[in-house]
Amino acid sequence: MHELGHVLGFESAVGQLEVNQDCIPGVTVWDLFRLRPVANITSFPTAERPLKSGGVQVFFNGTDQWQLSTGKPDKTGGDEEQPSHWKDDSEVGLRIGVMDPTLEAGRRQAATLRDLSALDIMGYALKPIGNAPPSISHMNADLNGDILTLNIFGSDLDGDVVKAKLSLLDQKDHELGSTAPFDIDAGIPSNIVVTLDTAGLGQSPAALHVGLILIDTHDNESKEVIADFSGGDTGGPKLSNANYKSGMLVIKGKRLGSDLQVEVNGFVATSSAAPNVNVSKKRVTVEAPPQNLNLRTGANRIRVIANGLRSNLIVMNN
Repeated sequence: MHELGHVLGFESAVGQLEVNQDCIPGVTVWDLFRLRPVANITSFPTAERPLKSGGVQVFFNGTDQWQLSTGKPDKTGGDEEQPSHWKDDSEVGLRIGVMDPTLEAGRRQAATLRDLSALDIMGYALKPIGNAPPSISHMNADLNGDILTLNIFGSDLDGDVVKAKLSLLDQKDHELGSTAPFDIDAGIPSNIVVTLDTAGLGQSPAALHVGLILIDTHDNESKEVIADFSGGDTGGPKLSNANYKSGMLVIKGKRLGSDLQVEVNGFVATSSAAPNVNVSKKRVTVEAPPQNLNLRTGANRIRVIANGLRSNLIVMNN
């Protein structure tokens, strides 16, 4: 798909004269919409179209602008990426489209609405986007330390899902807080397969479930789907309860085993922070001040890791 994008018009004459001073630059339709970031619709007719490598260069569609790679065709100068691509996602923090210059081998990627915007500007007739709402068929959630990973599977007839909204819920699905809609990279397929990583779950220690809503370009929303991320690894320890009193954290459960680590609110207590740990098959005691264990007043999310296997998560009120 990426290489077909070049065939369809994602090509640029930037840097050609720098590589070969005797060439006649093959200016492309895409180059007519390559400007400096100060571009706006008023200055568009007379704005500079950069043909040299380097600096900041953007694609401007009359409303929005997205950064472009600024190297020469031989991948020297500028950002050292060929100019017939979007700016590398590692530099802008967002995968602009399938014309990213450094797609990872073996990773599933799809075209985006930004790719389609460029093709529209180049003169292709695009199928209009309909008004069908997205839907989520199922979602898996996993909390590893402080990072919540969601694997989302759904569908959208129009392929125009662009945002999502998260809600953090307690064990009884009472809402603890929610995000504003934020951009996601769902591409444009009608079958949606998206992975989202969200940091900062240590700041919501009572959360054990997560709700998700998908949103399209017409602000149509899917029904919320809720996933439980409190489960542990297969064969791992099984926690039943925990309490902290008089400088002692006591955790009860099964298969606690050896080589055990204690995790509180996404933070694994080090041996120097909590040197006095006693473990049996059904009980763990940790003697340490609350700050050494990342304990806070109120709810605390507890997990243990034994022989590399994570237990389920439980919430302890301190």
